[in-house]
Amino acid sequence: MKNGWERKWKKVYCAGIMLLDLEDPSKVLGICKEPLLMPEASCELYNGFCNNVIFPCGMVEENGMTKIYYGAGDTVTCLATAKTEDLIRLCLEGNCEF
Repeated sequence: MKNGWERKWKKVYCAGIMLLDLEDPSKVLGICKEPLLMPEASCELYNGFCNNVIFPCGMVEENGMTKIYYGAGDTVTCLATAKTEDLIRLCLEGNCEF
């Protein structure tokens, strides 16, 4: 390195999920141990602007399903869906210390 210092690492932006108490959201009831969403689709991995990036923008729960709207690669908006009960189970089974 002639001019300063060099940084090389692979950055991947993922999304996790946690369950908070409805009456007191400062209380964490559970955290999913693994990332809930990771970049996998081509628009999330290689788009020429911001690679390997997803970021949640909002969640809507209706009829037992949770819709997760998220940005991908800073260029598109996507939608992921899951059963709400499955997301709650993932959080409660996370075995994370908090």
